[in-house]
Amino acid sequence: MNKARPKYFEIGLQNGYSYHRDLATSPNFYRGYTSGINLHYHRFDALRERRFGFTYCSGNYRFSVLNESARSRFSTFQLDFEELYQIKRFAKRKYQLKAGGKLIGNFNLRVNPALQNASVGYEIVYNLMGSVQLSRDVSRTEAKSAKFLWLIPYNWKPRKRLISYQLNLGLINANVRNGYAYVNQRGVTNEFPLFADYRHNFFSGFRMNAVLRYTVYLKNDNALRFSYLWDAYTTGGKVDQFEMANHLIGAALLFDLSNW
Repeated sequence: MNKARPKYFEIGLQNGYSYHRDLATSPNFYRGYTSGINLHYHRFDALRERRFGFTYCSGNYRFSVLNESARSRFSTFQLDFEELYQIKRFAKRKYQLKAGGKLIGNFNLRVNPALQNASVGYEIVYNLMGSVQLSRDVSRTEAKSAKFLWLIPYNWKPRKRLISYQLNLGLINANVRNGYAYVNQRGVTNEFPLFADYRHNFFSGFRMNAVLRYTVYLKNDNALRFSYLWDAYTTGGKVDQFEMANHLIGAALLFDLSNW
């Protein structure tokens, strides 16, 4: 059964709107548009699925209050791995319910010249998440032909299609961040400044995300996938937490690897 499970290499583009704020340096929300690329290996069928890979996104953000404004460049490099299994009790002919887990980690880099000595900020955020996914087979099983607006003829052939919605909730949330600000004295003492005064904060923060995917299979066994992703997280802390939220629209091509 495992050998028969289809496997794909997914390459896609993402565009959307997001916002963030870092209370360690400013109470203001920075908002802007972001774009990126994702590369993933995805192997799945009705019984089980595994997906892992990375995503890179970057964008320009700004805030404006009265006559004050500032700009920030934000980039994130994300690694993720997930495993889902069918819940047979809820399996139907068209519907499948799966549950499992997801491990996700982000390295964030922000450059904000308005903060002067604290203009460069970075952290690592990682989460172990519980996952549940509901999918439905919406394949067209019969050919359809008609005229659009009684003028334009069309002929739709049978085609395999799948729609799914997956919700992930953080169970173990952790991050690696410095104290209250990005500034440290390592540069003055000629010591290596990367991760100076940083702390590992375990069981700190919160994360939740969800993704809606629509997959259309092609004649050559490849597929097109369209998605909407919402992702929000915070690092926790009393006065210095970092908060981030993303709304991303994606389009990807899935290359069939079953014969490899």
